[in-house]
Amino acid sequence: MTPDELLSLADNPNLIAGIYNYCDRWCERCRMTSRCLLYTSTPDLDDHAYGYAEEKQNAMMRQIEDSFQLTIDLLNKIAQEQGIDLNAKG
Repeated sequence: MTPDELLSLADNPNLIAGIYNYCDRWCERCRMTSRCLLYTSTPDLDDHAYGYAEEKQNAMMRQIEDSFQLTIDLLNKIAQEQGIDLNAKG
């Protein structure tokens, strides 16, 4: 996902702003997934798609990596739009 795609998702008026702040990541039990940006923007790690615990762990680590990269990209995008040089010293 790109920063623009995430920002576009975040603009969806059907989502409840900040509901993910109360998330316990038990999405399968949550009745609010259709209104949650975190659920909407996170790829599903279906238990049946991974035969071994190691495969699922690797997929989860890739998902975390992707999340960090998206965060960095989003911060860079917003900094650029605001005219902030993130590499400036001082």
